[in-house]
Amino acid sequence: MLPTVREKLYRCPKSPQSVLIIRPGGIGDAVLLIPAIEELKKEYPELKTDILCEKRNAGIFTIYTGVNKVYLYDKSTDLLNCFKNSYDIIIDTEQWHRLSALLSYFMKAAIKVGFNTNERGKFFTHKTAYSHDTYEADSFLSLITTITGKDYKFSADVPFLNSPAHPESHLYGNYVCIFPGATVKERRWGGHNYAKTALAIMDMGFNVVITGGKSDTADADIIMQQCTGAVNYCARTTLKETAMLLKGSRALITADSGLLHLAAALGVPTVSLFGSGIEKKWGPKGKIHIILNRNLPCSPCTKFGYTPECKFAQKCIREITVNDVLDQFRLITTAS
Repeated sequence: MLPTVREKLYRCPKSPQSVLIIRPGGIGDAVLLIPAIEELKKEYPELKTDILCEKRNAGIFTIYTGVNKVYLYDKSTDLLNCFKNSYDIIIDTEQWHRLSALLSYFMKAAIKVGFNTNERGKFFTHKTAYSHDTYEADSFLSLITTITGKDYKFSADVPFLNSPAHPESHLYGNYVCIFPGATVKERRWGGHNYAKTALAIMDMGFNVVITGGKSDTADADIIMQQCTGAVNYCARTTLKETAMLLKGSRALITADSGLLHLAAALGVPTVSLFGSGIEKKWGPKGKIHIILNRNLPCSPCTKFGYTPECKFAQKCIREITVNDVLDQFRLITTAS
C-alpha cells in the first residue's frame, strides 16, 4: 500500500521555475484549462510550463502556444521523459481516474496538486475539492488557487484563445459552421436535423461550412446530399485549421462537444444542444452563447466522463427541434 503524502510538509516555492500540467481527456478539457495556465503564468512570469496530454487533445497546444513542451500521455518515450525531469510543481487536472494521480506521485516535484475525488487526494501534497455544479474552467482555476492562495474567476465574455481566420474563409462570405458530431453517441442530433437546419440558414442568406473528423463523415454526407450549396471540410482539416474556420464564422451550431468549447474560447457565438451532459459544468458562459436543454428528469446522466446506455432512445436530444435551433440562431446572429 502506498503511503499518503503529508500535505503540511510541503510549501510552494516563492518563485517556482517549472511546472508539469497533466491533462488526459478530450478537446474540451484542454481548452478550458487555458485560463488556469494563463493565471499561473501571470503569477510566475519565469515559469517553464510543460504539458502531459493525450494525442486526441494535443492539437489544442498547436493553437495555444503558451507552453514550453508538450508530452504525450499515450506515448511511452514521452512518459519516460517526464519521469526523468524534475519539476517544482505538478498539477494533475484529471477529475476522476487514478492513473494520472499515481503517475504524479512517482514523478519528481516538491508540490503535487490535484482534485480530491475517487480517493485521489492521498497522492497529492495539495488537494482541491471538485463539484459538478462548477463550470469546468473555474474548477481548473481552483487548482491554481490551491497553489497561490488567491481567488480567480473565469471571465465569460472575454475570448481566451487566438487564431487567424482560415485562408479560404473569405471565399464563403457570411458563413456559419455546423459540427454534427460528438464523441458520445447520446449527444448526436443526427445528420438529417443538421441538414434541415443548414438549408434554413442558407435561405436566410448565410453560407454553411461543415466541420468534423472521420467519425462525422456519415452525418456530413447527409447534410451535403440535402444541402448541396454547403462546404464540407469534414475530415479534411487539422484541429488548428478547424479553429481557423471557426474564427471566420458568424456562429457555430453543435451538440455538447470539444469544438463547442473551442468556438467559445475563440469568441465565436454558439448555439449548443445539451441533454446527457452537465450544462452547469460544460455549457459555455457569456452573452453570445445559447444553450438548448429540455432538462428531462433523466438528464444529465453523464458523470466523470461516463455516459450510461440510454434507455429512452436519446429523448433529451430528439425533443430539441430544428425550429428550436433556428429560433435561437436568429437571436444570436441578430445580437452579434
